[in-house]
Amino acid sequence: MDQLKALLTDAMLKGLREHYEKALTKKHFPAEDLAAGREYVEAYVEFVHYVERIHEASTMPAQGHFHKAGEPSGEGTRTER
Repeated sequence: MDQLKALLTDAMLKGLREHYEKALTKKHFPAEDLAAGREYVEAYVEFVHYVERIHEASTMPAQGHFHKAGEPSGEGTRTER
């Protein structure tokens, strides 16, 4: 369990640090520099979405390749495109 915890924690912290630092470095830009403002917003949104995905992954039930008792399994069904 300790190895798994370290693997997940290290990966999460690395990603968190990278997204945060990217947004932070782009935060201070001249007000008249529209391109720099867009770069900051993009980096900030990526950071927030990263945090949201981590939170969701750690608090929501896992999706699996199984079905609940009493529900159709989906075998033999195919959606044509």
